[in-house]
Order: sequence, then structure tokens, then C-alpha cells
Amino acid sequence: MQRDSDMMHVTQVVARCEEIVAQSAQVAAHVTQAAARCEEDVAQPAQVVARREATMARAGRAPPGCCEKVMLRAW
Repeated sequence: MQRDSDMMHVTQVVARCEEIVAQSAQVAAHVTQAAARCEEDVAQPAQVVARREATMARAGRAPPGCCEKVMLRAW
């Protein structure tokens, strides 16, 4: 009886470990994708500014071109 109980517990622990490994792989993939997007953003700052301007304009939070003006002032 105890041996059956122990085996059931071990099986549950192994299943949980497998779930954790699968989730870790998903997190790693997400981090890799996010890092790639960051690298693209750094490599193409003009496109990032344009994308942010478009997003802000659609949301009605800022007039088109405001981000570019801020960026130009920073230079």
C-alpha cells in the first residue's frame, strides 16, 4: 500500500516537473522574441518613432509628429 502511494506521489511530481519544463521553454521563446524585437528597434530608430507616432495618433493621445519633434530636440 505504501509503495503504491509513494509511486503515485513520484508520478505526480514528475508530471509537475514536466509542466514546469514546458513553461520554461515557452518563457525562453518569448524572451528570445522580445530580444529580437528590441534589437530591431535599436537598429531602426526611425521606424520605431513612426510606429509610436501612429499608435499615439490612433489613440488620440498626441498629434502626429510630436515624437519626432521631441527626438529632434534631444539631438
